[in-house]
Amino acid sequence: MINLRQFRKTHRPVQLELIPFIDVIFTLLIFFGVTSTLMMNQKAMDLTLPSATTASASVQGTTIRITEKQQFFFNDEEVASTDIREMVVAATEASPTVNFVLQADRTTPYETIVYVMDAIRAGGGSNIMLDTARVSGSPTQNAK
Repeated sequence: MINLRQFRKTHRPVQLELIPFIDVIFTLLIFFGVTSTLMMNQKAMDLTLPSATTASASVQGTTIRITEKQQFFFNDEEVASTDIREMVVAATEASPTVNFVLQADRTTPYETIVYVMDAIRAGGGSNIMLDTARVSGSPTQNAK
């Protein structure tokens, strides 16, 4: 049988260690701070994508956005339209099979979209995908 008096004397009381707890709290704080900052950058570019009933789930890759005001963003970084080709060259050198997801506002002129697609091809990119917003219904119902 265990002598409880002797057991209590030999073991020290349980203490809550605060240093590891504070480290975990700061790590979580940094994680959520960085995550919320990245989410705000994506929301800042208000794009109204064209809609399609056959649109599939979003594809991962290098994103090129064209805003309503004809601003160009390469992976959420604003660039000049003339720099897109060089950025594509750098991206394809890093990963030859990279996907380029083109997101353009629905009011973007067709000429601008063709210009960006041409710059991607000239830079060595071959996997070009056009992003759209998915809507329900038949394609003839949603045509304007």
